[in-house]
Amino acid sequence: MQGMKKYILQIKLTAIGFCKLTLGDFYKKSGYQIYKNQVKRILYKNEQGRLEKYPHADDDVVFYVEGPDNLLPDLKQKTEQLVYTSIPHW
Repeated sequence: MQGMKKYILQIKLTAIGFCKLTLGDFYKKSGYQIYKNQVKRILYKNEQGRLEKYPHADDDVVFYVEGPDNLLPDLKQKTEQLVYTSIPHW
């Protein structure tokens, strides 16, 4: 986990990931910040090109490492805004 965090800090971008609520403490202990109840705001494009919410978004959390791009403070201020990601659901 520390190697991943070191790489994230080297590329100087905010990195986000998703995990179950029950795993949030693991990421927090590993030095990541936690943003609860926000996965439902994140949409991705499915194989047909339509925007969809991530499955199980109601019980997942976002863990992240903040980069100099200030992505998360902006998202935290605009709490009703949806977020689009180019990464497909896994």
